[in-house]
Order: sequence, then C-alpha cells, then structure tokens
Amino acid sequence: MAGLLIGFLVARQGAIQNAIDACNPGYGLQPVTTPTAFQIQLTTLGRAWYPQQESNSWKYPELRRLVWVVELKGSWIVVGGPAPVEPDSSNPNAAQKRGYTDTCTQIIDALTGESWSGAIE
Repeated sequence: MAGLLIGFLVARQGAIQNAIDACNPGYGLQPVTTPTAFQIQLTTLGRAWYPQQESNSWKYPELRRLVWVVELKGSWIVVGGPAPVEPDSSNPNAAQKRGYTDTCTQIIDALTGESWSGAIE
C-alpha cells in the first residue's frame, strides 16, 4: 500500500513539472515568474475535455485515458497577444494586466507525461 502511495505522489509531482514545462511559447505563453501555486486532479480525458457532458467513452476509447489536469498560478505573457501593460498603480485591484495571464492549465497524460493541451490561438 505504501509503495502505491509513493508511486502516486511521484507521478503527481512529475505531472506538475511537465505542466510547468508545457506552459511555454509553443503553447502561447512566455513565463514571467515561476508558478507559485497549483491545483491538480486525476481524471479521464473525456471528463477533462467535456466536464459538463456525458462521456462518449464507449464510442471513443481514447476518452478513457487517465490524465492529470494541472492548473498553475503564476504570471505569463500571452505570446502574440496585446502588448503587455502593467496595471495602473492607482488601481491595484485590477483583475488582469493586459497582455498577461495568471493561470496556465495543462492536461497531462498520466501514463506518458505528455501534454494533451493545445496551443493558445
């Protein structure tokens, strides 16, 4: 039982690192800072892509693949987006700095460690 838990924790940490690596210019983001927090969930590809719909996993077996959904909190510049602009110092509660994003979410294959997330368009 302890070996299974250790394996789970190692796989989870690997998924987090793979998500950090995948949040890069190839996916439309340029890291500004190292992520400061994360949320991670083990689920199926079907539930990750279509969380509100009934899964067609009987029709499309690839939707049954186990994946990690990793949401990272940090700071990234949106590549090809508007020119980055820092928020006005008179309004420190601005929800979003133009040209920046504060989250990067990746779907990481639980077996291979590859990202199933596409580039930002």
